[in-house]
Amino acid sequence: MKIIQFTSVMLLLTIFTNPLLADITIKPHIGYFFPRMGDVNSKIETDILTFRDIFGEPIPQPGKISGNPMYGAQIEYHLNEDYFLNVNVAYYQDKSNVFHQSFTDPSLFLNYKREVQFYDVMFNLLYFINYNSWRRFNKYMGLGIGVVLANAHSVTETNHPALPLNSRGDFTGNSLSAIISVGGKYRLTTFSYLWGEIGLEYGNMGPLDGKVTTLDHPEKRDAITESSFDFTGIYLRIGIGMKV
Repeated sequence: MKIIQFTSVMLLLTIFTNPLLADITIKPHIGYFFPRMGDVNSKIETDILTFRDIFGEPIPQPGKISGNPMYGAQIEYHLNEDYFLNVNVAYYQDKSNVFHQSFTDPSLFLNYKREVQFYDVMFNLLYFINYNSWRRFNKYMGLGIGVVLANAHSVTETNHPALPLNSRGDFTGNSLSAIISVGGKYRLTTFSYLWGEIGLEYGNMGPLDGKVTTLDHPEKRDAITESSFDFTGIYLRIGIGMKV
């Protein structure tokens, strides 16, 4: 994480202190991310089926970790006629939670939480097809490489006598990532434009490492998630570009 922060800061300092790098654009954006997360969602479904059997009741489905808004920003530099280079930083979070009280005995409950946070730092090369700064609309293809980081938090708590539990965990992971994308820019003024992009991002971290506490062992212990965290997925984003 410190290496990523240092690299990003040094790149920004280089961009803003070098007089030769004059064509810089700031690009905040908002979008939607659809990560695969198949193994995680399968484990959630299995857990809820188990608790339905224990309670003998139709516990509500907590929902899947399968899509939520994503926020971020880019700093982009015009390399030459048709090529642009940018650094993208983005953030995504999602959750799958349910709290259930027994219908037959309201003193019995289930508190089930699964929450994830996802960050990426990507270096992207964009190729514009016959780029012209005065053209109203320019389209491009992009390739990117970088690093993705994830945090996951879990709570499984129930006082049902058949299976009393109080398990809590915090996990982290990281992975190299790659992006392939297509997009376009729509010029508003000489110094600003709207832009949009759709792409596929690879980011399979596998199981995450972390710490857990349980009812039998309240002290924190090293643990690995039972599920593989695959953040590979399709994203959509739109934003505005403003030249510095």
